[in-house]
Amino acid sequence: MINFGMYYIDYEALGILISQNINPMDVKGKKPLISSSTHQEKQKKKNKKNKRQVQEYPPDNNVQDCSSLITQHPNCQLFSAEVVDAHDLEHHLRNCDACLDLLNKIEKEQSLDDIQDYPWTRSKTEQLKDLVLSHLHQIYQSAIEKITSYGYTIAVANNAVLVTGKSYQSLNDPSSTVADYALQYLASGVEVDTSEKENIAEDLRNLEKKALDYMVGVLKKKKPLLCTGEAMWFLLICDLNLSNACSMVFSAINYPHTSQSKLDPSINLHLNLANASSSKHMVKAACTKQFVNERKERKDQLQFVKQELQTEEEDLKKWACQKIMWVTRKLNEHQTELESLKLKSKEVETHGKEEKEHLEEWEENKISKLEEATSMCYAHIEWARSHICELEIERARLKQELDIIKKQSEEAKKVHLETFQMELDIAQKSFSCKNTKEFLGKALEEEKCKFSLIEQQIVNAKNRQSQLEDKLKNEKNSKEDVLLKVYNRRKEKEELETAAKLNENALKLQASSNKQKYDENVIRLKGQIQNMKLMINHRRRTHCVHCLDLQNNNEEINRECVMCLSEEKSILFLPCSHQVLCLKCNEQHEKQSTECPVCRSCIRRRIYPRFNS
Repeated sequence: MINFGMYYIDYEALGILISQNINPMDVKGKKPLISSSTHQEKQKKKNKKNKRQVQEYPPDNNVQDCSSLITQHPNCQLFSAEVVDAHDLEHHLRNCDACLDLLNKIEKEQSLDDIQDYPWTRSKTEQLKDLVLSHLHQIYQSAIEKITSYGYTIAVANNAVLVTGKSYQSLNDPSSTVADYALQYLASGVEVDTSEKENIAEDLRNLEKKALDYMVGVLKKKKPLLCTGEAMWFLLICDLNLSNACSMVFSAINYPHTSQSKLDPSINLHLNLANASSSKHMVKAACTKQFVNERKERKDQLQFVKQELQTEEEDLKKWACQKIMWVTRKLNEHQTELESLKLKSKEVETHGKEEKEHLEEWEENKISKLEEATSMCYAHIEWARSHICELEIERARLKQELDIIKKQSEEAKKVHLETFQMELDIAQKSFSCKNTKEFLGKALEEEKCKFSLIEQQIVNAKNRQSQLEDKLKNEKNSKEDVLLKVYNRRKEKEELETAAKLNENALKLQASSNKQKYDENVIRLKGQIQNMKLMINHRRRTHCVHCLDLQNNNEEINRECVMCLSEEKSILFLPCSHQVLCLKCNEQHEKQSTECPVCRSCIRRRIYPRFNS
């Protein structure tokens, strides 16, 4: 048990919480670790068991305090320790100022010495360290979430916190300050590593350990005799606020006390009074018998002690006045808050009943209207399905439209219920705010508009259904007309086919008869052609013979050269076989051209024929 003023911290309950991995800060309202009266009852039970040990324990330094108190308070009534009763002790405490001062000193010494007397084992300190590190981890995670809410990625936020996380010092809101430092670092334009690291969790743990070591070191500087477990316990009490923890440690160090001797924390206060009274009796007897000559020295010592006690008393008064002022301020604040809350609760109770009844009636009306609308929608949908079964394309389109209408109606229901719940919550929380009422009115109007739009969509769907039915009727009539036309055309086609078949048969008969005639004519013409060929061949022969005869005669007559008309023809042109020129004229003609002067054909060869006689 550790005493902080008028309160005691139960370390047994703390050990149980640490063994079960429970954060002591979460158990503030459930099971109090701080008590004032239970500690005294436990101390009484322990002192009953250790009564003999307490009587044998020699009060060394308290004897001097008792002697000084006797000189300051001469009206103190002394009595023996053997005849001490609890009722007598309480009565004596109310009337004797010296005994009250002695008790206050003993309690103050116990409050400061119990912290160092608590056995901090290694397992408990490790468990307490894990609790503090988990709390630090939550702080850094909340800071990272705040940074990511500004649009940065998780990797950038982690790297920025790793760089600027060392700025965690004596701050009121650690998570917001870490986030502010990181955002300032990112806004400064410094290049930040945007890649995701694999061991980012280990880096965060190292950062948390460094921050914890820093805070524990600061507390140990304030009080060198403070162990790590005590420092972490102070940090947990103060919600990891270093400034509050330092002030608590500083107040524990500067807490006024007179003696530096350590007393056993299991000593009962009533037994201390008995020892004090017995020590007073012993001191008085000794002063009367043995220390008569040393009164002057005692007076000097007592005056020095008196001055120290006066300074300590002034410090205590100042400290008590500060605490009383702080408590009164808090009480005034809480009283005003309680009065305002009571008034609000009364107003909520009066206005809440009327609003609840009105809202219930309004909700029932809305629900009935929505049920009627939905039933009408389902009836129209079934009617539409029963009458639109033949056209598959139109049916699919109507189904899609009906599904969309259903979804919209369900969404409208959900939105309506959500808005209704929001109205209830807002009406219960802030019924007196005009702005919230206007906002709710606007939301209701929007929902009504949405509902009216849905009704309009349903009416449009009905109109489309009627239009589609008209289209179906028109298409059926047009289909009947088309079928009649097709039937008439089929009849015409069949008649035309029969007429075409008759014409085809007649044409086939004519073609067969004409074919026979044409075959006979072909045979006849072929015979005539053969006869004509024979006659032509005969005539050609006779003509050739006649031509040869005429040629021979002409050759004999016309043997003169065509160019000179003096000498005889002697050169034969091939392939035209004309003999027109003599030797001299042939040489001239060969130089000038290569064409025959008679037929104008190309001369390939010139021959000079010679005939033997």
